[in-house]
Amino acid sequence: MGFLGMYALITTLWIVLLYTAIQKGPLAPDHESAHQSLTVGNEGRDLTIELAAARRHTLHVGLVWWTLGMILATIYFCIVYWLFRGKVPTQMDGYGH
Repeated sequence: MGFLGMYALITTLWIVLLYTAIQKGPLAPDHESAHQSLTVGNEGRDLTIELAAARRHTLHVGLVWWTLGMILATIYFCIVYWLFRGKVPTQMDGYGH
């Protein structure tokens, strides 16, 4: 397995881990511990865990955009690497002047 294969495997595992954590883990805003009312501030303008936590939809949208961005960055890297292959000599004497 080459570098790109290992990178793809690690990225895929990371995405699956994040998705699982968002859907079922402690990062989900409706987890039991998130319903403890820790309040800060005056009444009516309280800051609670429920109000401060990101919603599932927001986390899901962020994960989708992050995934698309990583795919685009990988495609860009591969295209640039492919376009400039063989253009730089591997062995140069001095600074190449």
